[in-house]
Amino acid sequence: LIGEMPAPTLEEQPAAMPVVPLAAIGPNQFAAPPAAAPPVATSQPAPSEPSAGAPSRSSLSSMLGPQHRGLPVVFHNQLPPSVGTPTLRRLISSEGSSADVFEGSLAGVREPVAVKVNRKPIRNTIEGWQHLVRYFLNEIKGSQLYDRLGIGPKFYGVVDVGGNPAYAVELIHGVHPEKLSPTEARELITEDQIQQIETMAHQIAHAGYIVGDIQFLVVTRDGNGRHRGDIVFIDPGAVMPVQSDKVIKA
Repeated sequence: LIGEMPAPTLEEQPAAMPVVPLAAIGPNQFAAPPAAAPPVATSQPAPSEPSAGAPSRSSLSSMLGPQHRGLPVVFHNQLPPSVGTPTLRRLISSEGSSADVFEGSLAGVREPVAVKVNRKPIRNTIEGWQHLVRYFLNEIKGSQLYDRLGIGPKFYGVVDVGGNPAYAVELIHGVHPEKLSPTEARELITEDQIQQIETMAHQIAHAGYIVGDIQFLVVTRDGNGRHRGDIVFIDPGAVMPVQSDKVIKA
């Protein structure tokens, strides 16, 4: 992990075996574009090692819009320390309910990263921002849990995009199951994948957490220790300790 301080770690919770819902599947996030369009990492050479200095703000201003700015100053000190300023290269997904995902690079990380940047809340009020920040902080904890359990992308930390809350994770070369072609679905969604999803869900339960909305990608190409057909859990904003009486919805 790079930067001044690591992102806050999760408090360990007593092991439990709650029922984890598996049916809820949301939009594609953190993935290179599906087979219908060339994956991000294959459409251009892999980036070389970024320099130690912070990238120019021009690369951010050209990629981000007004919807990615506006966080009230009162919330700035509630965010964990930033691990750096990423260079954004292109938009990967704008299908999420509350954030957009970009492909980019981060100093000290050799491979491309996925940068998730929150959009302004629908209710542009203090209460709306308060909910957004609370959900963002919970998603960071969930991302750390997924990384620690080895079931999600590697989590690099909170990043500074000069606007709303954002964080960077490993870029997954995968696709949401709903976007697989019939041929790909027959090849990639087998009993092995179903067993893998169930095992990963039980890992979360044994760690003392429950997921209100499981989302995942199916890896479509080998690389970075992952193999075609592997399952990767993403978007863990609805991961909560078992003791909690509700999950936060985006």
